[in-house]
Amino acid sequence: MRIERGKQADPDYLAVNPLGRVPALMTASHGTITEVPAVLSYIADAAGNHSLLPPAGTAARHEALRWMAYLSSTIHPGFGRLWRSERFTASQEYRGSIEQAAASQLANDFTYVEKLLAQRPWAAGDNLTAADFYLFVFGRWGLRLPTSTHNFPSFHRHTLAVANLPATKRAIAHQGITIEGPVSSRDRPIASAVTARQLRPGWVMKRHGDCLVGTTEVPHIADAAAPKYCFSAPSAPTISTQASVQDLCYRRRQRE
Repeated sequence: MRIERGKQADPDYLAVNPLGRVPALMTASHGTITEVPAVLSYIADAAGNHSLLPPAGTAARHEALRWMAYLSSTIHPGFGRLWRSERFTASQEYRGSIEQAAASQLANDFTYVEKLLAQRPWAAGDNLTAADFYLFVFGRWGLRLPTSTHNFPSFHRHTLAVANLPATKRAIAHQGITIEGPVSSRDRPIASAVTARQLRPGWVMKRHGDCLVGTTEVPHIADAAAPKYCFSAPSAPTISTQASVQDLCYRRRQRE
């Protein structure tokens, strides 16, 4: 189910989950199970031979459950406010402040995650659990943020470790996505708005992550050795450093 395509509002899916939220897991023995911690717990129990959750009553079990609750109640909603700010206000003028607050919160959360993962290979300790697969979602999404998962070495290491698991590779291939994430419907106006007439002479279009930008290495434009980028908008292009081009693209996406 691809949220950005709006399929969760289809009548067929609302018949499965009237809240129009994902995930929803339909089972033969337990009906429809919703909410990520509950779905992951069911899967872990059903695939008991894979030890996706530690034994009941152990400290590792409680830690895995704590991670899933934390991700579900704190980090996941933070991305909702960042990427879906229109859900939290009826006024366009307040969306920017909502997004800024969400971005700040996520940076703090990533710092917290980094501190814990610096002390252990996996979320709950020495062994991979269902909590790691849930955390991987946000490590992957974080690659698209200005304050990226790349900025947190232990978190980035964890994200790549889960990404390189055979099961994860199969799931990514099945979904037709990449580790960085697909270009969503919100990003398409960026591409459609770009024309050659909007670029300064000597600049060419290149893709930077999921954004289209103009780039040049003409020395007189800037004194830094790294290529400089021009964000192609209907207005005059904005020159920025390579380090900040992701932020330019991010802010443009939020305005679309």
